[in-house]
Amino acid sequence: MVIPTLAGWRKVGEAKLDSGETYRGNFVNGELQGQGEQIFPDGSSYKGNFKNSRKDGEGVLLSKDGSKFVGKFANDKRNGRGAQYLPDGSVEREGIWKDDEFAGKN
Repeated sequence: MVIPTLAGWRKVGEAKLDSGETYRGNFVNGELQGQGEQIFPDGSSYKGNFKNSRKDGEGVLLSKDGSKFVGKFANDKRNGRGAQYLPDGSVEREGIWKDDEFAGKN
């Protein structure tokens, strides 16, 4: 479904990306924007917010081994408060992240 807006067009749907990933969610003017889910060829996935086709805001990054990151993203990377969980559900690290690196507890 396409919804015209003052800034252009908005669509909710599914697309196979050139990189082999599948995306389900919101599009605005051809960009991944708002809530969506990205499934990677290796079986891992990201579910959360997108801005300008990048992970941005709250989200969950689930690895194919069952480990996951739950927290904030900015510019396609873990940035801000979040927690990394092991496949058994126990917390591996929790605190502040900067450009995909654990920066420490806060």
